[in-house]
Amino acid sequence: MIGAARAAGRRLAHDSSGVSLGLRAQPTPCYDAGMDQPGAVASESWRPQGFGARHARDIVDAIIEPLWAGERVLLIVERPEAVPVFRDVDGLSIEDPELEPILAAVGSALRADSVVLDGYLSRQPNQRFELAADFGMAMPTQAQMIGQLVLGQSAADAARAALPHDPVVIDADLPLSFVAVDLLAIDGEALLDVPLLERKRILETAFDESELLRRGVYVRPPVGGWLMGWRAFGFQELAYKAANSRYTPGRPNPGWALIDIPNAGSKPGKPAKRQPSTDM
Repeated sequence: MIGAARAAGRRLAHDSSGVSLGLRAQPTPCYDAGMDQPGAVASESWRPQGFGARHARDIVDAIIEPLWAGERVLLIVERPEAVPVFRDVDGLSIEDPELEPILAAVGSALRADSVVLDGYLSRQPNQRFELAADFGMAMPTQAQMIGQLVLGQSAADAARAALPHDPVVIDADLPLSFVAVDLLAIDGEALLDVPLLERKRILETAFDESELLRRGVYVRPPVGGWLMGWRAFGFQELAYKAANSRYTPGRPNPGWALIDIPNAGSKPGKPAKRQPSTDM
C-alpha cells in the first residue's frame, strides 16, 4: 500500500547544475508481476534500474550514452485516458506545475495505450551553447546525431579548440523536458526480459518527439570521436550498457556502468565517483 507521503507525492528539487548519476538498490517490490490486464500498468510499484560496480571497459558489447543532467525518473501511463505520472527513484510521484506542459504533451504524442519509460527530467536539451550555435542547432536528436553526424569527429575537433575545461553550467531558468532512454513496458506488456537494444528499437515507435519529449542518443564504440562534442553540449559522464542486458527494476545491473567524460587532453577511463543525486 502506498504510504501517506508517497500518495501525496513531492515537488521537484531545483538546482542549477544537478546531475543524476545512478541510483541505489531499492528493497521494495520493483514491479507488479501480475500485470495480466491488457493495457494496464501498476504505476506505484515500478523503480528505475541502478548502475552496477563494473568498470565501463568490462561491459560486453556496450552501447554508450551521454548521461543527462537532471533527475532520473519513470514516466508511467497506466491506460488510455489515464493521467501520466512521474515517479522518482523511491517510487514517489512527482507533482509540480513545471511538469504540466510535459504531461499535457504526452497525450498527443503517445502511440500506445500504456507505457513505462525510463529517463530524465532535464533542462539540458533546451540549452544553447556558443559552440552549439556554430552548428546552427540546439541539442540534436538521435536521428540528427547519427544521420548528420553533427557530433562526430568534426564536432570533436571544433570542441577541442573551443571547449573550456570547466563543466558547462545548465541554465536553471530553462524549461524542463523529459528525455526517454529506455522502454520498460508498452500496451500492458512488460519488456524486462527483452534485450536493451531491442527495447531501444521499440522505444523509437512509442511516441512522437517534440521539444518537451525527447529520446536519448546512443552510439556504438569507438566513442572517442564523440567525446569533445558531447562535452560541448554539457555532458559530463557516459553510461555504458550491455546491448543484451535485461532490465532489473529497483536493483543495480552489472551490465550497466558509469564513467567520466575526460577533459580535453586527459586520458579516458576514470569511473564516475560522485554520489547519486536527484537534484535539478
